[in-house]
Amino acid sequence: MKSVLVLGCGFEQLHAIELARKLGYRTVAMDRQELAFSPANGPDVFVHLDPSTLMSVVAIASKYRVDGILCAGIELADICAEACHMLGLPGVKPSAARICSDKLKLAECLKAAGLRHPETYHWIKGEFILPGRWITKPSDNSGARGVGLLYDVYGWNSTQDKEWRRASINCRIGVPIIQRYIEGRQISIEGCVRDGNFHLFAMADRHYDRAESPMLEDGHTTPADLDSGLHDKILYEFRRAIRAIGIDYGPVKGDIIIDSEENIWILEVAARTSGGRFISGTIPLAYGHEPLELIIKLAVGESFRWDTTFENVALASQRYFWADRDGQITSIQRTTRCDDAAEIQYPELNSRVSVAESHADRLGWVICADESSERATHRAIEIRDSITIVIS
Repeated sequence: MKSVLVLGCGFEQLHAIELARKLGYRTVAMDRQELAFSPANGPDVFVHLDPSTLMSVVAIASKYRVDGILCAGIELADICAEACHMLGLPGVKPSAARICSDKLKLAECLKAAGLRHPETYHWIKGEFILPGRWITKPSDNSGARGVGLLYDVYGWNSTQDKEWRRASINCRIGVPIIQRYIEGRQISIEGCVRDGNFHLFAMADRHYDRAESPMLEDGHTTPADLDSGLHDKILYEFRRAIRAIGIDYGPVKGDIIIDSEENIWILEVAARTSGGRFISGTIPLAYGHEPLELIIKLAVGESFRWDTTFENVALASQRYFWADRDGQITSIQRTTRCDDAAEIQYPELNSRVSVAESHADRLGWVICADESSERATHRAIEIRDSITIVIS
């Protein structure tokens, strides 16, 4: 029996663990939090240890003699790649994972390859002269942690200082960066590399229409509403980015911006799977396949025929629950409309919540499927908004 070490043991990773067990693999998971889960959906072995520490990952992988390490929906691709390399396990080259995990290195790499990527600087505390809109963020984190938006950066003021500090405290080991804001439509892309070839799973339209927090994604709809020409243009540019970075194996996800002139901007490339129920929620609904199963097989070096065709069978749309104030969830009032959803993840009753500052602060989600993307999106929003979450 093959075994796989899963980094993290949150909701996204528990889904991967469930699939790995169905495939007949022994599962080991490590997380810095001591989590509670039932034996039916938890790992075969749980280790209460921080997976962001390289030597801890190497030690656990060695102790349990795993055949592979899985990085699913968690920003630890560099740790995963280094550990796999040290142990001789299947995985992406550490040099490629390091580029993906450092937004300054990624910007340099994409620029050298002639790809469009927003102007990006190491944001040193002090005076800058940067007209226009700028995104502030940590160089090595994900999920919109520490992300802010500034207008016309001249000199140094209290607003800039606040955003600089927020970006700084959300760095893992990196530095704050400032990146030019590119206006346009945002697309997520998910796939994997095998035998040097990129295999596309899906693209999705990302939704940023919450006035309260315009920098936070409020869901997505897949497949993305693209004509064949634009779809192929995105795929061509993304493959160029993968080659430039040197990703030669395993999962790949990316964020793309299409500007008003239909130029393709490569915003992010990561050597891991996405979070937010894209690969594990909406893609299976829209295409009738579980791409995460293929990623798990790649992680343990399983030999298999690539005969899976991702043909669209439905339109799937997702929307999130958010807290409108800090406090404790004291009541969740459901409606009969909830029966129309393909999947609902409700917030946990009695849990402490706060107004969202990043994607990690989402409370749950609604996913709907339909033959029409408009109907799927409308239904997801309608069901989400029909549920009353009381916060006291």
